[in-house]
Amino acid sequence: MLIAILPLVAMSSDVFTTAAMDMPTPSKQRTAQVQLADVLANADSIDSVQAKDSTVTFTITRGDRRIDVVATTAASHEVTLVVERERGFDDGGMGGLTWLVDTMRETIAVTRLDVDEDGAVTLTTDQGMRYMAIPGRGSGGDADVEARWAAEWNDDEG
Repeated sequence: MLIAILPLVAMSSDVFTTAAMDMPTPSKQRTAQVQLADVLANADSIDSVQAKDSTVTFTITRGDRRIDVVATTAASHEVTLVVERERGFDDGGMGGLTWLVDTMRETIAVTRLDVDEDGAVTLTTDQGMRYMAIPGRGSGGDADVEARWAAEWNDDEG
């Protein structure tokens, strides 16, 4: 009888091992946080940001490639996973959040992504700095100025 149980235990162990590999460990989570800062820092432009539930998507341009950078967050809003997907080139607006590229060049990791009720995304760095990326507001203003102002205002609040 013991022989019949051993293969089941071995199979269960493989299932648990596979599931454990997919779970965000602190080191995988830290890697995703560093990866997000790095991907944004190396973009030629950051064109847009959209958020839904625990997923935040930055559309970036790198050379002649458009890429969706999809960041997943835990319930605590900490970045746990980052995936890049080719988007193909389209006529979407370009560069509205490009000011964030220089900021990310000086950042080691983006630790949190908080989304407010209007869809604005606040990026929190490992140094505690907070920057707000605001999706198109339709206010007719300069998107770069609005985004920088929000970053400054948000930093003063902290």
